[in-house]
Amino acid sequence: MGAALEHGDVDAVFIWEPVASKLRSGMPGRVSVITPNESRWVVIVYVSKQFSQDKQAQEKFMRALLKAEDFVKQRPKDAMLIVAKETALDEATLREVWPSFSFGLSEFKNRTLLENEARWAMRSNLTNANEMPDFARYIDNTAVAKVLSGR
Repeated sequence: MGAALEHGDVDAVFIWEPVASKLRSGMPGRVSVITPNESRWVVIVYVSKQFSQDKQAQEKFMRALLKAEDFVKQRPKDAMLIVAKETALDEATLREVWPSFSFGLSEFKNRTLLENEARWAMRSNLTNANEMPDFARYIDNTAVAKVLSGR
């Protein structure tokens, strides 16, 4: 995913830690991050300058996430089949872990979560960073807030 993002083959990827931090550190200043929900380790990272500056595209993307959320909640068996096919995970494993997942779009307001993850990455020598990043520079809830307000 990182290579596709860096080469401009895709505008956005849906990933989780520690991949998001690796992409940020591997493409300093070129990656923006929005996290739909602070209780999950899922992060949306986008690097395309056009996408990062196009609020309408971001809102459209958020609306698509809301549609996906509704689909998952209304048709969980179909959603599991799609995930199984796209990830090569077996259906039995998905059926077992699916109830532990919580699907929902929300504004990200918990920088402490990111700071704790950064401390762990620094302690574990997974990054060359010596100081805490300014996560406020990477968080933009504008599109999420607008789409959720219209729901």
